[in-house]
Amino acid sequence: MQYQNWNQKKLAWETDVAVEEILRDYFNLKVSLVSLYQTWGAADPHFKKVSSAHLGVRFALCSPPFTRLWNLCHPLFVVVES
Repeated sequence: MQYQNWNQKKLAWETDVAVEEILRDYFNLKVSLVSLYQTWGAADPHFKKVSSAHLGVRFALCSPPFTRLWNLCHPLFVVVES
């Protein structure tokens, strides 16, 4: 992952390990999409066929109320339960 924060005091771009951890958690980057796609593709032939057009789709970490609201308001949504 590549990113930079603007440090107003130093007037410079920099990276921060704490911010990187927050971003990895928020975007669920600790989860391997390759292994998930392989598992889901083996279980669902339709998913295997259409997933090649949607590489890298991830769910951001959201609170349950926000997720419910988004699912109600968004015309195309996927519910994943763990």
